[in-house]
Amino acid sequence: MQLEIVKAVLSKAFGKAFALREMSSCKFLEVFNPTETPELTIQIQYKGDELLDVSASGKYGEKTYFKARAGFRSLL
Repeated sequence: MQLEIVKAVLSKAFGKAFALREMSSCKFLEVFNPTETPELTIQIQYKGDELLDVSASGKYGEKTYFKARAGFRSLL
């Protein structure tokens, strides 16, 4: 679910669809329950244009729910 959120944010920011190309690391640090945590701050750093190298994390308050490093490619 969290990686789908990252992909959706990338797609909205760039105005095109992306697909996960590779995942170099992904750590789920806390259980994310949308009912208990209605808000999640997604931080994304990236390099590239058609092929994106992405570092992302999801946080709310002091809790970090996930951290990921992955590659995404444009579908257009």
